[in-house]
Amino acid sequence: MTWLLFLLLDVSAAFILETKYGSIQGYSLRTRNNREVFLFAGIPYATPPLGILRFMDPVPPKPWNGIIDAKVSKVCMQYIHPYFTEVLMGGEDCLYLTVYTPKLNATTLYPVIIYFHGGAFLTGAGQLDHGAQYIMDHDVVLVQVEYRIGALGFLTMEDNVLSGNMGLKDQLMALKWVQNNIKTFNGDPHKVTLMGDSAGAASTHFHMISPLSKGLFRGVISESGSSLSPWALTVPGVARRIAIKTAISLKCPIENVYKMLHCLQSKEASRIVAVFQRDDFPVRYDNPLFTFLPIIDSNSSTPFLPKNPYLMKSEPVPWLTGCNTLDGFLVSGFFVATYPFINLYRIIEEAFDQLMPKFLFYGTYENTTTISNKIRNFYFGNKQITNFSLKNITNMFTDRFFFWPMIESLKLHGGPTYVYSFAYNSNLSYQFDYTDKRILNGSDHEDETIFLWNRTHRLYQSLST
Repeated sequence: MTWLLFLLLDVSAAFILETKYGSIQGYSLRTRNNREVFLFAGIPYATPPLGILRFMDPVPPKPWNGIIDAKVSKVCMQYIHPYFTEVLMGGEDCLYLTVYTPKLNATTLYPVIIYFHGGAFLTGAGQLDHGAQYIMDHDVVLVQVEYRIGALGFLTMEDNVLSGNMGLKDQLMALKWVQNNIKTFNGDPHKVTLMGDSAGAASTHFHMISPLSKGLFRGVISESGSSLSPWALTVPGVARRIAIKTAISLKCPIENVYKMLHCLQSKEASRIVAVFQRDDFPVRYDNPLFTFLPIIDSNSSTPFLPKNPYLMKSEPVPWLTGCNTLDGFLVSGFFVATYPFINLYRIIEEAFDQLMPKFLFYGTYENTTTISNKIRNFYFGNKQITNFSLKNITNMFTDRFFFWPMIESLKLHGGPTYVYSFAYNSNLSYQFDYTDKRILNGSDHEDETIFLWNRTHRLYQSLST
């Protein structure tokens, strides 16, 4: 992922607003169509989750003295491209949000979009990776939320001590902040729409079904993700095992959860995040794509997700959701990027029954062999899996990770629904993260975000040119 800070390129006059907690200094900037809008970044919506607040539910922010220079938001601690690099960025003190508004001190209140970034609940950022000069050509107030990710956001023992879902509760705290403060930025708290892509899309759907989020929004836009996506929720028992493995890796006791928590809170945050990068961290290889995820937290004293999402009723708000035709290239792209040095096609061909239960998240089901046979027959028939099978492999991951979970979620939704399929065959695509030329026709995972946000990419120019 490449990080973009377009707003610093055209920030001019400063403006000071008085909020409930203190003063902030924002800036004006120009959109793609040269419209002047106003930016306030790095606004605290919770107390920094440091020390004894690590792994705890977020706490409201404390008032501050002086003026916050609200130009740049912070990023939660993570590795850039965690599967390929050891470049650490961000920090643990990261519970901040960014607000863009078309006008200040106006009589008109604008609809509000609250945006949750994607990144497998492991990486990503709001402001830095989603330049707003496209969307702010429209009459909306935009809020981009930074929330805890990875181990710092989702480590859990599945009890009421290390209860998990901290990242989702961070988002919840941001929703409450918007209700109490967005009028200061000319936003209408009664016209709030949640929006997110990938893990951010799953997050929006989690809020649709969580009893804690009820009444805090009136509409939802979910791009390629839902709470029913198999990568969005950890199976009961697995998250606890991951937490124990993490504690052992950091030489923390595991016999007593309070002692474990105290030990983990005493470690440097970078050491906790680095556990995922270690070659000897065995849990990473159970499913290398997703490790620290939301859970059913019924044992928590304040459960965000008290039951299985299939059993929970969603808020009947208008819901726009959809998928990209090549969403599964998020996974199958690795087959392209590594071939012929590592022939993943042959590995899958020879060990389909052993690997697919892990990669397609049905390893805890009964009769995994029968399931594997049906999947193989449906997508590949009697043909061998080779480098000519890329489209079939992509379809398999698209269906399992994105399309079918979306269909199941729509069946359970009681409100108005609007569905899209994004298939634009653009020369701007995340396919080029894996290859120097287009291999498949259609839209890769997150390709739609290129047209919603100004995002840098190593092989394409800004849409503003």
